Amino acid sequence: MAIDFKGEGLIFFSLNFLLFKFRISLALTFKATTDGVIHNLAFCIELMQKREDIWRIKYEKVNRKIKSLY
Repeated sequence: MAIDFKGEGLIFFSLNFLLFKFRISLALTFKATTDGVIHNLAFCIELMQKREDIWRIKYEKVNRKIKSLY
């Protein structure tokens, strides 16, 4: 009885290639996801800064009116 190992190398090569392909796609998916999260966080921070600016302007207007009364 002879043991045939001819197809085994091809199977290991195929598995390694599939694992490599999976790792690459996983890394790209992770990068795309983190880029999206960072973009959304930056957008939220920008909106919060605009809101704070609006409230600061309203506060300054009210403060000027109060000071003008005295």
